[in-house]
Formats: sequence, C-alpha cells, structure tokens
Amino acid sequence: EWGRRTETVETGATIATRGTYDNSGTVTSGFALVRPVELLGTDPKVHSPFGLIARVDTFTPFSSSISAATQTTSARNQLLIFGVFWDLNAKASFSVDFQNLKPHGGSATAESKVLFAHWNIAF
Repeated sequence: EWGRRTETVETGATIATRGTYDNSGTVTSGFALVRPVELLGTDPKVHSPFGLIARVDTFTPFSSSISAATQTTSARNQLLIFGVFWDLNAKASFSVDFQNLKPHGGSATAESKVLFAHWNIAF
C-alpha cells in the first residue's frame, strides 16, 4: 500500500510577513499472513491453528526540500513487525510479535524494540 500526506504550513508572525508552503510525506506498507501447514500441506481441508505474520512500514515525513525546511528529505522511519499466532478455537486467538521502529537518514525518532503479546476473544 502507498499513501501520501499533504498539509499547508503557515509561516511568519504577522499578516505582512505571513507565507505558506505545502508539506508532504509518504508512507508505504506491506504485510503477509501465512499459515505454513496449509500452504505446504497436501490436504486443503485441514485448517492450521498456527500462523506467521510479517509487516513492513516506511514513513518519509518530508518528500521535497522546499517543505523540509531545516529537516532532511532523506529522513525516514521504518517499522518492522514479525510474529506468530495461534487460534485456540473459532473464537479465541493468541499472538506474540516483535516490533522494531528504526530511524534512517537522519530521522530524530528514537529507536524502539518491543515484544508484544496479544489475545482476542469474540463473544
């Protein structure tokens, strides 16, 4: 997936010195949800309760040098998610995933590495 954000930024302290410029950024994202037993299995009727998930997001806050002002246009942030999930039954599931937010190209974002546990119960 691909998305673009555009906003108009006002500068200047008074109406006489006021100016505007467009600030834009982009985000790209991709993910995969795979059940290896079903993918590699020979019986298509067998439902696997286990699966793998992977996701990659890349966010570039400034895509042009005019809108970047003092920022660098090469700055971007990347989010990586890798995990496993288990369907306990038709209404309950549990998953564990690792999420890493990593700055690139001079981004001021702090790097984070977190292990998450998720559960879902439907009534």
